[in-house]
Formats: sequence, C-alpha cells, structure tokens
Amino acid sequence: MLDRQTWQRDLARRAKNLGVRIHENIRITRAQLERMQKEYDWILDASGAPSVTSRLYSFTGHYFQEYLLAHQLVLASDFRALWPRIKIVFFPNLPAKYQPAYYWVFPKNAGRANVGVVCTVRGILNRDRPDIKKLLADALSAEGLTDAVVLERGGGIAASRMLTNLVYGNLILVGDAAGLTSALHGGGIDLACLSGTLAVDAVTGGHEGVAAYQEKLTRYMQDKLALERITIQKMRALNFDQFDDLLCGVTSQSRFTRFKTALCHPDMFYTTLKWFGTKKEIPDWPV
Repeated sequence: MLDRQTWQRDLARRAKNLGVRIHENIRITRAQLERMQKEYDWILDASGAPSVTSRLYSFTGHYFQEYLLAHQLVLASDFRALWPRIKIVFFPNLPAKYQPAYYWVFPKNAGRANVGVVCTVRGILNRDRPDIKKLLADALSAEGLTDAVVLERGGGIAASRMLTNLVYGNLILVGDAAGLTSALHGGGIDLACLSGTLAVDAVTGGHEGVAAYQEKLTRYMQDKLALERITIQKMRALNFDQFDDLLCGVTSQSRFTRFKTALCHPDMFYTTLKWFGTKKEIPDWPV
C-alpha cells in the first residue's frame, strides 16, 4: 500500500531538483488558459474531468456519455478488525445498466478509513440514476459505521471512456482530463502516469510526435481496456452468485480451479493472456 501524499511530495521534490517551477493553489480559468496557449509551446492538461480545456473548447458533455459517479467519506472509527485489508461489496440489487456498482472500506490506518460508493451512469441529466448518498448511507449501516466521525466529504465523476480527441492546438489531455479512468473500478493513477509519460515523449517529437500521441496511447491501453470491457459485460449478464463464483475462480489458490474457470470463460482467459503476455517499453529520457 502506497501513501499517495508522500509519493506526490517526492515527485514534486524531484521535479524541483530538475528545475521545474511549481505554482500551487492556483485556479486556471478559461481566460488564463488562452493566455498560456500563447506563452507556451505545449501544455499538458491534467485538470481532471471536466477539464479546463473542455470548458474552453465546449466539449464538457463528452465526459458524461458514460461515467462512474462516486461519493466518499473519510471516517474516524475502529478499523482494527479490517486493517490493513480493503473491503469491496457489490450492490446486487441495482439494475445491470448501473453496474459496476459497489461500496468500499479502505482503511488508511487502524482508526481512519475512506468509505465510499460508486455506480455507472450515462448522461448528466439522467434523472433515473441511483441516489448515491442513500447508497452510501446503506453501506454505512451495513458496516456499523453510522455513528463514525466524518472527517472529510467528497465526490465526483470518473469518465469511463477515452475521449475521441486528446489534442487541441498546443493543448494535450492526459489522465482524467482525457477520460482515462477505469470503467471497472474508477481508478486512474496508472493511466495518468502512462499518458503523462507518453505525452512528454510526444512533445519531444514536435508536431509529428504529438499527432501520434493518441494512437500510441491507445496501443498501450487496448488490452487492459478489452479485459475490463469483458469483465463488465459478465457483471451485467451474470447474476450476483454467478459473478461471485467467477471472481472466486479467478483468484483461487488452486491451479485446477483457475484452469477450469478459464475453460468456462475463454474470452476472459485469452484477453488476460494477451494483456499480461505483451510487454511494451515505456519511454525513458536521460537526465
């Protein structure tokens, strides 16, 4: 388990040692971004979803075609029985179109944890979507955490598909701003790092390199995304017990059980082999 704040502070320290100027707590407006476009050769937009670029170029709605809607609390309570494990519980009674839908209990230590819920939604004006706060209240009740002290509240969306265009003039979208969050679990730090690395590599190649950025990023991601799509299809097609059996088979300690599961789900088995069996070199630069 990695403490993200410690990791990010170390990244900032390394960047400063290389001569990077870091300006903190500054909100970038559309007008500021337009000025920056004139001042800089290239800009990587990692401002999240919806991005500042989307407000400037009027494509904010693209993030809401299909996305994960999440709500989370940071709680203070007694998590010694769970720590250092993480608990994930799916909502079996929600319609298939809202799956993946689940809640998590993610202890940071024995006395503090992130507890949140997530479900899949299509369309920003979807009035039929689940009540995310009620789902969280149900999760707190099920875990006996209704009386826990709330330290922080948060929520938002995670676009679950890559945008059709990632380059606008000298603006390059990376991470959540590019829609690079997992449709299966909403995580995106891995793809944020990958897209940032490939974007810098693209910039070193000038306009020709930037023109190839999206295609190259797609090649790196396609096997992972294919496996996630298959997993989500099975989650929506199988009933709760059948999908639970699939997860148990995939994670079993028994090779025979895993092999039997692979025979029952050859599409998932083939895609998994293709993803983990294909190595792709990550660009590296001398310092």
